Amino acid sequence: MFGFAQRSFFLFAAVFAVTFAAMGFALPGVSLAFEDETYGESGEKQLMFPTIALNIVSQNGKTSAFEVELAMTPAQQRRGLMFRDSLAPDRGMLFDYTPPRHITMWMKNTLVSLDMLFFDADAKLVYIAPRTKPLSLDLIRCPVPVRYVLEVPAGTAQRLALRPGDRLELP
Repeated sequence: MFGFAQRSFFLFAAVFAVTFAAMGFALPGVSLAFEDETYGESGEKQLMFPTIALNIVSQNGKTSAFEVELAMTPAQQRRGLMFRDSLAPDRGMLFDYTPPRHITMWMKNTLVSLDMLFFDADAKLVYIAPRTKPLSLDLIRCPVPVRYVLEVPAGTAQRLALRPGDRLELP
């Protein structure tokens, strides 16, 4: 049906495509798979978030420890803490925006109130958005460029007496 040259071309094209896919190359904007995605028992897409321990060190030297999930990829940052019905007092989510930039957040599909702590490129706390409103589409803007946003349970900033100038300690 096909001549030798046509079969050779199709074989070469197939090997080429498989090789590039295996190496992780894709067209811009096209993704074959995300390492941070899995599927739950009901078939819905779920994101995997790695966790780290970090500290916030106040200007008076008091250290507060947290175990946080990392939102590093665009998919993780879009999802954030959406659909969670609780968040333990020493837990949170850290968004890393490199390079630093003006950040706008919202509470779409976020069921629990949060404190949003905004840190600059030097990991210095520059802005606090306390007690955000669950499910709100109102935009939460930080007035200066930041690298990190740490979301923690509402009331955490007040309970720990956090203030601009406090520092984020990362591993």
